[in-house]
Amino acid sequence: MKRDMRKYILRKLVELIFTLLFVTLLSFLLMRLSSVDPATAYAKRMIGNPTAEQIEKIRIQLGFDKPLLVQYGRWVWDLLHFDLGVSLANGHDVWTDIATAFPKTLGIVALASIFQVVFIVIVSCIAFLLPWKLPKKAVRLLCILGVSIPSFYLATVYLDYFAVQKSLISVAGNTTLLSYISPAICIGVFGTSFYTPLLMDALELESNEDYAFYARCRGLSEKRLLLCHFFPRAAMGLVPNFLQSIGLALANATVIESIFSIPGFGYLIVNHVLDRDTPMIHAEVFFLALAIALCNIAADLVQWAIGRKKGVAKMKTKRFRKWCAIFIPTLVIIFFFVGFLFAPNDPMKSNLLERYADPSTEYPFGTDALGRCILSRILYGGWTTLGIVLGGSLIVFLLGNVIGMVTSRAVMKENALIDGLINAVTAIPPIAYLIVFIGAWGSGAKTTLVALTVSYILRYIKLVRTRTDMEMGKAYVMCAIASGASKLRIMLIHIFPNLIAEMIRFLCLSCADMILAITGFSFIGLGLGDNVVDWGSMILDARGALVLRPTMILYPIGAVILSTLCFNVIGRQLTTKEAE
Repeated sequence: MKRDMRKYILRKLVELIFTLLFVTLLSFLLMRLSSVDPATAYAKRMIGNPTAEQIEKIRIQLGFDKPLLVQYGRWVWDLLHFDLGVSLANGHDVWTDIATAFPKTLGIVALASIFQVVFIVIVSCIAFLLPWKLPKKAVRLLCILGVSIPSFYLATVYLDYFAVQKSLISVAGNTTLLSYISPAICIGVFGTSFYTPLLMDALELESNEDYAFYARCRGLSEKRLLLCHFFPRAAMGLVPNFLQSIGLALANATVIESIFSIPGFGYLIVNHVLDRDTPMIHAEVFFLALAIALCNIAADLVQWAIGRKKGVAKMKTKRFRKWCAIFIPTLVIIFFFVGFLFAPNDPMKSNLLERYADPSTEYPFGTDALGRCILSRILYGGWTTLGIVLGGSLIVFLLGNVIGMVTSRAVMKENALIDGLINAVTAIPPIAYLIVFIGAWGSGAKTTLVALTVSYILRYIKLVRTRTDMEMGKAYVMCAIASGASKLRIMLIHIFPNLIAEMIRFLCLSCADMILAITGFSFIGLGLGDNVVDWGSMILDARGALVLRPTMILYPIGAVILSTLCFNVIGRQLTTKEAE
């Protein structure tokens, strides 16, 4: 037992090294391929109008003239000696800035985790004990809405109400532990909404086990069964996933800290990405990847100790309702994608004489601060946002299926190196990839598309490989092999059709996450660019007009919530169908 555990821990440490090497090397590679020369940017910031000789001197001084691998090797060597250099933006020691900012982010994430645990446990247990179905359905509906509402919008509304209208909290100089409660609540809403239905389903599943009927026959009450039997078993199966969500919360704090003006790690990342501060970007990417990877390792160790992940019960619905729940959200998504064809006005055309105009025949949703048609911008924003999301999903689907099946054990022999590399690179969330790519290439639609595609295709490949290996051990595949069918025929005719539902489910849930990531980064100024209409920039513009036009922000945020909700509903319905 102890020997197996040591081997497992050793394997996870190797995957940790793979993760850190991959992410940091990717950061160096992208900075080298960036159109913005860090030496030139530093020279312009320090000198103003430098000459070519001055730029070259600075390049040699900073070591940017060396080959990429030499720069990376020196950086790794300095890292091992706890030396990460000096910031090019402010001249501060990198270690000092990170050591000051990182504990603040950890404090926010810790409070968010506590908030999630308390709320999930209380709501799930109360819903389980209630004999009526209506409150349970209401909780599930609220949870679906909760995972569809962007965290940055919750933060914006929170600040507008409690800071601006009620003056209960401060938006500046947030340095005390008490000030971390507000961003922790905004971050924790998503996790709470995600895990509450899972715990409710797990409790329901435990209550239908044989030991539960035996305990009831002995006279044990439902409350005693819940506290002593159902809850410990159900909660234990969710602990690994919850630990992974802590790592994701670290990445999501990037946006939330910027809104609340908390000088944490996320706030630090945003500022230095905008400044193209190379030493800080490399160090921040390293520590972000390290924190997320450690959370994933802790989750895997708990999973290994448990031995198995408990499944959750799925509520059956009628076929007609199921198809309606898939068909209607699909129509909504199609409308947002092609809605720009029906836009009544040019989304970029401004008219200061019509600024903040009320809804009319010409402007059905009114106009913004520059007199631009809000409805037209909503429709064109759908084309932009969903274009990136659906385009990235199509690339993921086409390339991911081919690479995943080719690299599966059904085609290739088991390779520990490939398995470790895939497990390592998939441990990093999409937001981290966005930070790396934006830091190197700057914000833009192409950068966002590439970053999201790279992030999700790695996860998709892992999914296809895992499911293909599982299908290869089933009886129908064995019969096909015995009948002399080729590997290509088995993959295309037998295995692939059985994976479609799981693939589409993954893509739908990924699309929902992509929308939130795109709009969130656009909201903090790291989005698709000034000349591109998207929902995140519209929310940012509307935030500045909350006093004059408080309802203007509802239009873009409503589009984000509705589209995200549609993808989540489709994904959950496919999950239910597969379970049945």
